Amino acid sequence: ALRTRLTGLSDAAREAGLAAATLGRIDTAVIGDTHVAGLDELRAAGVVDERSGITWFSHPLLASTLLDLHTAEERSSAHLKLATALDDPDERALHLGRGTESASEPVALELERAAGRLDARGAPETAALLAKRAATLTPADDTAARTRRLLMAADLYQVAGEGRDHVLPLLERLAGTL
Repeated sequence: ALRTRLTGLSDAAREAGLAAATLGRIDTAVIGDTHVAGLDELRAAGVVDERSGITWFSHPLLASTLLDLHTAEERSSAHLKLATALDDPDERALHLGRGTESASEPVALELERAAGRLDARGAPETAALLAKRAATLTPADDTAARTRRLLMAADLYQVAGEGRDHVLPLLERLAGTL
């Protein structure tokens, strides 16, 4: 029923909804002026509404359904577009990491730095996710950087209390490459 409701929207509205769902919030300063008409259509259709001065999806399933309506390539592209519009370096790194598909040392380095900042701010689990993604995006010929990033991720998962589920698989992966 949700898919039917959302596929009846214009391409502009679905694209605006994809940007908002990918960002995790409706922020016209980040999503951009190109999506204002689409957001207006989403409001008119009751997909988004405003409560207490905050505009958000009228139901969380609408956001997830909008994400499902788009291909992996479209979602990756949305992440990369958002990364260029974001000012916060950690949020930018998160979207770069989610939008980048192939090895990229500049992206991996940005993710590693963001992981360090997030750890310093007391968010080890999110930092671990970024460090793990940094290791994944590290070029195959840079074993030292990949090792450093995997060990960082393992340490951060341990600090976050996620050792049993995450640390052993990471260390086994590392042992296999060494």
